[in-house]
Amino acid sequence: MSQTFDPAALCAEFLSHPDLDPADLPALREATEQALTALRDEPLVSAEGLDRQIRGIRHNIERLAAITADRRRYPEIAEVEISPPVFITGLGRSGTTFLHSLLSRDPDNRAPLLWETEFPSPPPEAATYETDPRIEQCARYFASGPISPKDDVTNVEMQKKHMNGPQLTEEDNGMLSASMRALTLGSGVRTLGYLHWLLGQDARPAYEIHKRWLQHLQWRNPRKRWLLKAPTHIHNLPALFATYPNARLVWCHRDPTGVISSMTSLLCTYRKSYLSVIDPPAIAMEMINYWSSGLRRGMAYRKANPQAPIFDIGHKDIVTDPLVAVRKIYGAFDIPLTPEAERALNDFVEENPREKHGEHSHGIERYGFTQNRIHEIFDDYVGAFGKYF
Repeated sequence: MSQTFDPAALCAEFLSHPDLDPADLPALREATEQALTALRDEPLVSAEGLDRQIRGIRHNIERLAAITADRRRYPEIAEVEISPPVFITGLGRSGTTFLHSLLSRDPDNRAPLLWETEFPSPPPEAATYETDPRIEQCARYFASGPISPKDDVTNVEMQKKHMNGPQLTEEDNGMLSASMRALTLGSGVRTLGYLHWLLGQDARPAYEIHKRWLQHLQWRNPRKRWLLKAPTHIHNLPALFATYPNARLVWCHRDPTGVISSMTSLLCTYRKSYLSVIDPPAIAMEMINYWSSGLRRGMAYRKANPQAPIFDIGHKDIVTDPLVAVRKIYGAFDIPLTPEAERALNDFVEENPREKHGEHSHGIERYGFTQNRIHEIFDDYVGAFGKYF
């Protein structure tokens, strides 16, 4: 369909929010105009997709305005010292979501939950963390046409491939997107122009806003350490470690054949709510380009910084014996696994068997590729980390 809106005018409308910090506006304006221009120029976006994407951009900016207003109201938030963070990353569909959810059951770990990133104001408090009325507000939102189809708990196909819920852990892209500089902003509508622009930018402004989120969430509900997750971090390790010098990183590995196949299947479902035409082989090629770029960047950082505290683990190890995987991770970072934490982790494993919500069936041949071809494309990665597959 043809879009006729003016990106600059719509951007100006969004950024007129009175609670935004004027110091943030130049970077926000540049990124938002890039995203809106790419959206206007995308020929396959449907009327529903256009509406979803515009509402999503507005919502991202409103969430930033909300935490900015609270920061102004409670200046002590800016003084919060971030608890030592553990980041989980790696290729998409490599076990990062399961591992994040599992480790979040350790009472000493603080993982962002969906309800508090969707509705962040006022800052959450430890005393009411399990009973905050925003949990029910978020549940109603998810059940009644949320902006993103991944949050639609009535979409059985989507939940089978990527389960969501108000009290489930949220990956960092939910917070990074408030900066309008998140790679996942191009995952619904295929805004390639925006993604190409973003990959050429310094990611530190996005991680600075991410740090504000952590200060906001930690202020009245701290734990011993942060537990954070996003596969997209492999694209931006210089910015991540510059923002969090004491960060420790768990890098999950999986055969890229399964990654590309599973990601393509997921995006085919996801994009039904955004695009008028779904082209699975084209989406597979997009995923190949996207993740091969991330791996090149992430591996280049590792080569230049061999001392970086990064622990490698395979997807098969995570799903075959999760508790053994946890012990390896905690041992690598000298994190104590308390008896209370071990009981909670074991309960989670028993309550969440593999494919609890149904089998996610996929295969790379459906998209015109073979395992040999994928391994040729990702030869450096396969050579360096194939032992974890």
